[in-house]
Amino acid sequence: MENASHGHVNDAKSTVQTLHVQPQYKLPPKSLSASDKFEGSSDLVNLRYHMGPVLSSPINIYLIWYGKWAASQKMLIKDFLLSISNFNPSSPSVAEWWRTVSLYTDQTGANISRSVLLAGSHRHRSPIKALPRRPQERHLPNLNLG
Repeated sequence: MENASHGHVNDAKSTVQTLHVQPQYKLPPKSLSASDKFEGSSDLVNLRYHMGPVLSSPINIYLIWYGKWAASQKMLIKDFLLSISNFNPSSPSVAEWWRTVSLYTDQTGANISRSVLLAGSHRHRSPIKALPRRPQERHLPNLNLG
């Protein structure tokens, strides 16, 4: 049953409250050619752009599993990462958030990539706390990731 005056939904299992947001101010739009070099497509988020590249080609992710991970735990992480590239997500979703992130551009106009690939993974039997603080090459796992 919904109580329209308060935006609440009640049933035997849960209570959900709807948040009604009424903006009290609007920031003035920023020109992309402004001397402050703010980049992005949102008037509400100002990120200072330092003229570096953005991840504009497919993003390859290599996972390193330290210690013991259950198959279900690994699947949770993999599902999260793969959901970034979902072009028909249900709402709300990671893909919706990443779509907003992908609107940002570098100085060439290249957008952040919406393509995320799990390019490889490696299991390291020792937990991460067992590794030295300043690893030398001989202490690092020999990764054959592609």
